[in-house]
Amino acid sequence: MTDVLPEALAAWGSADFITTLKREIETLDTLRLALTRRMNGFGTIDESITVMVLWADDQGEAIEARVTLHYTVTETTYCCPVGSMEQATHEVCGMAAQIDKRTAATTFLFHTENE
Repeated sequence: MTDVLPEALAAWGSADFITTLKREIETLDTLRLALTRRMNGFGTIDESITVMVLWADDQGEAIEARVTLHYTVTETTYCCPVGSMEQATHEVCGMAAQIDKRTAATTFLFHTENE
């Protein structure tokens, strides 16, 4: 998944970087779409996604940040004899954001549970 984070790039090196990165990632529609695809159509993300920035580091031509996403998934299940029921579960997903320091183009890489 790729997007552009110009405000986070502009804030790099300042005390506002983590707050700006968090805010900018939380507003990405492409992020919600990518998470939905990872669920393989099993449930919907109903609430906002909360981002926690774990760390960020200068990697030369890019800034790399490790983030954790927190969100709620509502799943519709069938329970005999009751029928259809909705169940909300809280999910967590780790990812890395690599921000190109020339263009602000940002590549997001999802992490597996073992990474």
